[in-house]
Amino acid sequence: MGKEDIPRSEVEETEKFISPSNANNNSVLPNPDGSDDNQSPKNNNNLLNESSSSPVYNHNHVRRKSSTHSILESAHVQLQIFVADAKEELKELKQFKKNGKEKTIRTGWKRYIGIILAIMSSMVFALGVLIVKSLPQYHPYSVSFWRFQGVLLPTLPMVFYYRFVKKEPIFDSICPATAPGHLKTIILLFFRGVTGASAVTLQFYSLQFISMADSSVIAFSTPVFVSLASHVFLGEKSGFVPVISGVITLLGVGVITRPPLFTGESEFDRETLIGAGLALGCMVLATATFLLLRYLRQLHFSLITVIFGFWGSFQSLALSASISKFQPPEGVEHWMMAIGLASVTFIGQTCITLAFKFEQAGTVSLCRTCDVLFAYLWQFVFLGVVPDAYSLVGGVIVILGVLVIAFRKFLSELPPDHRYRQRFWILLK
Repeated sequence: MGKEDIPRSEVEETEKFISPSNANNNSVLPNPDGSDDNQSPKNNNNLLNESSSSPVYNHNHVRRKSSTHSILESAHVQLQIFVADAKEELKELKQFKKNGKEKTIRTGWKRYIGIILAIMSSMVFALGVLIVKSLPQYHPYSVSFWRFQGVLLPTLPMVFYYRFVKKEPIFDSICPATAPGHLKTIILLFFRGVTGASAVTLQFYSLQFISMADSSVIAFSTPVFVSLASHVFLGEKSGFVPVISGVITLLGVGVITRPPLFTGESEFDRETLIGAGLALGCMVLATATFLLLRYLRQLHFSLITVIFGFWGSFQSLALSASISKFQPPEGVEHWMMAIGLASVTFIGQTCITLAFKFEQAGTVSLCRTCDVLFAYLWQFVFLGVVPDAYSLVGGVIVILGVLVIAFRKFLSELPPDHRYRQRFWILLK
């Protein structure tokens, strides 16, 4: 061959032979003369000794060796990239621990199961509001009692299961009542029941004066004010973004009340103002409920739920009896609607609980904005109510304020170096 270049076919054959797995295990390259690839080191040494007598072959062998060395360097770089990518993939696919339990990263549609459950909870909760809106002849106290059966009755066997089957100490935080800190916990549980049950009743009251979409929009503004109240009462970190979101949300509520400034009327519409005030009261009580739940987050969820269901049932029944307004469902259709109300309450509560198990709180909060969308959809499909401009504009403004807070929560749960967190850093201020 003399001083001619190495044939390209030999170089390509050598490149095909080199792979990341061979680059690290000292594999022997194919010999230039086409001899056996699996020669022992001894045979290779003999070949070099024999070839030393031939200057031409020696020269070509050095050139081939130099080319092989260059190919090996290139393969080594490719191997480093391959190993880095493999480590990254393994890091994403391996199991990790969360809250002391093994959790596996899901693939395909299973990655979105938490989001699906959150949207399902929004859909069925809006159906519950639709059922209440469809029963105006019943007092809100009576309808509230039906709803709380969907909380109380399914929870009783759950408490029995966790306490007597799984032997979990769910009552140790309140029994005995004389133990240090137990009385405070009992009082907080009592107020959680009062605020939660009263919030439900006020929303049902508001449905007698305003549309279900307007009521849902105002009641759904709770996350904005929870963020502000947590800073005031719990000392949690806040910023100017929650304050701005709160102002935006209140502006949207103001538009829903249809002020005379917009409508050209001489005064507010009385029924609209009463309905908006009741829905706003629902929002305030729901905010207080969320604050109390943060105080009680160490308690077993079944204990909190069963006490809420029991107190809600007792409160609505007592208030109904006090004004002689308790009404059982009349006829098969109304009985089915009452059972449906309790059922969708249980299904919605179960879906939202599981959604928090599979997904982060910020993501779930973003999905819960669908509550309002389903409220508009159901009232149009089943009641034939088309929202006017004030309802739509006010709803969009409120949803905007809630979305900002929900997306802020989503960003706060991301790693500090995540690209979304760096891109939308202003929302974390």
